[in-house]
Amino acid sequence: MARKTYTQEFKQNAVGLMTHEGYSLAKAAKHLGVTATTLSAWRRQLVKQDRIDLETENQRLRRQVRDLEMEREILKKAATWFASQSK
Repeated sequence: MARKTYTQEFKQNAVGLMTHEGYSLAKAAKHLGVTATTLSAWRRQLVKQDRIDLETENQRLRRQVRDLEMEREILKKAATWFASQSK
């Protein structure tokens, strides 16, 4: 018997039944025709991926904040220098 594969979109929608529609794990699995174990694994996988995505975004934003703070300090120093030169 061939192993059935599901798209990432199907898995996300399946987990959405529990998180957004209020289905229990067993009810969602039965509704979709998959085992509760499979659905639980999809949920763990998506939660893990969401966590990784959030960590990556957090790192990107921290770098951006650091760069902007550096730019602001440079501009402050430049403004001070120009102010002292115009006197």
